[in-house]
Amino acid sequence: MTSFEDWRRAHPRGSVMAEPTDSGIDYGIDPYSSYDRDPNQESSFFRPPPGSGVTTRTDPRLPPKWRVVGVSSGKHAVAFPSPKRRGGPRILTARIGRTRLVAFMVHGASLPERHRILADAPRGWSTIVYDARLGKSALDFKVEDGRFVEKNSGSEFDFFGRAESGPLRGRSLRTVPQETSFWFAWVYFHPETAVAKLGDG
Repeated sequence: MTSFEDWRRAHPRGSVMAEPTDSGIDYGIDPYSSYDRDPNQESSFFRPPPGSGVTTRTDPRLPPKWRVVGVSSGKHAVAFPSPKRRGGPRILTARIGRTRLVAFMVHGASLPERHRILADAPRGWSTIVYDARLGKSALDFKVEDGRFVEKNSGSEFDFFGRAESGPLRGRSLRTVPQETSFWFAWVYFHPETAVAKLGDG
């Protein structure tokens, strides 16, 4: 999930799907606007898995309705939580099995389920998770002057994983299968999940 502003900047010639004209639905109104008023609020649908030994309703490492982007592969899973405060771009890093992952994060997207009028919703974080390799080369990233920079080559990448300068210009990172979720839902299905940590920046 990302803001249209960021998407349009990266894809100035991109097409935009038109809203249906005869559906009777107002797509500017969020029917679930009261669902995410407080990140500490438990979901009314949560039930600990039978025989899991879970005694609290949600794993306490994060608030129940904290937004995460989750990645899973086989028996491994990792959650990339949104930062607690607004600010410039961030990087989170993790491993899933033997694969090194890097998450690019930017602030500015409207958060669904926070306001009845979507255009007036508060802003939050967008996250995309990539395989931290190009071919057989392992990459290492930092945030420098608001840009995602590969440390070894000095190449600058945009939020969508495209190298815009330096020796890697024209190449793109590969995304991994991922999903945006609330923490309570992600950890319910992946109780052994790791939680990614902040990288440089």
